[in-house]
Amino acid sequence: MPELSVIVPIYNVEKYLPQCLDSILAQSMTDFEIICVNDGSKDHSQEILDAYKEKDRRIKVFHRQNSGYGASMNFGLSVAAGKYIAIVESDDFIAGNMFEELLTLAVNNDADIVKSDFFYYFSAKNQIRTGGKIDRLLSQKVINARRYPRILKINPSIWSAIYKRSFLQETQISFLETPGASFQDTSFAFKTLALAKRIVFTPRAYLYYRQDNENSSVHSKEKVFMICEEFNEITDFLNRHPDLKSHFNSVKLIKQYQTYM
Repeated sequence: MPELSVIVPIYNVEKYLPQCLDSILAQSMTDFEIICVNDGSKDHSQEILDAYKEKDRRIKVFHRQNSGYGASMNFGLSVAAGKYIAIVESDDFIAGNMFEELLTLAVNNDADIVKSDFFYYFSAKNQIRTGGKIDRLLSQKVINARRYPRILKINPSIWSAIYKRSFLQETQISFLETPGASFQDTSFAFKTLALAKRIVFTPRAYLYYRQDNENSSVHSKEKVFMICEEFNEITDFLNRHPDLKSHFNSVKLIKQYQTYM
């Protein structure tokens, strides 16, 4: 069993995929597997993945018919074998010490989730800007949402975190399998943070979140209303957990309003 499973969902990212995979392979820790889920790409992503698979046995490639981000992520979770789960979007890349440092925090604190800050990355000008999403007052200690409900309002950024796989299995948390690749991190982030008993935040940033990928789904006006499905899922989740609803419903309503705005 590897220490970490890194899930990389892929759809038409030939331009950025090598940089993403190279940054994962260059990690200072080596005990991990990379689960590449190719969601029916129509460019040269498949050939790139197959070439990388031949170079490193830690890379596992799954070519699937196009089914959307949520379905790809759920498939990745179903085949992952690591003690912890990481997610790296295929147009992003990461610092070489990311997983070693997050895993150290996870193991030392028996954490369900360890979440870091991230960089906004603008490839056209090779500029970076710190996300600044992590409250330093909540960092470097074990917390949970019952004591600090405001953590549910932070940017989902599920790819700047690692998750204990047994925690995801026990809580049966998964992604909505709505079409395309729009906003499916919203409900996943809320549910994991709401249910986790031991969360550790760090203000350090490791992941470079690309802002100018012209093919990114966040630029599609046609998909904007998919966010409503995510909040419907959060509402259903709270209805299934009335003990959590009494704590978190007001936070959910505030987050929903801010997101819609």
